[in-house]
Amino acid sequence: SQADIMALGIMEGLKDLGYDIPGQIRVVGYDDIEFSSYFRPNLTTVHQPGEQMVADACSHLVALIKDEDKQLPLFQEVIRPTLIIRESC
Repeated sequence: SQADIMALGIMEGLKDLGYDIPGQIRVVGYDDIEFSSYFRPNLTTVHQPGEQMVADACSHLVALIKDEDKQLPLFQEVIRPTLIIRESC
């Protein structure tokens, strides 16, 4: 995701400017890409269960296609993200 990549770039830029992460500035990304845990300090990030979201959407799409009467209700589900706390905070 672009959000974690941008956060990692921001951390590198801040370190180049002499800032201490997380001592002076804390950084949080979003999407929990694999590289988040390889940089130093490790990036704190928000994880969304992407595979679950895709599986749920596909299941509902198949049900809509099979529903000849078009009577299925609208689909809405709240999927809670998880904060992955690492060294950048």
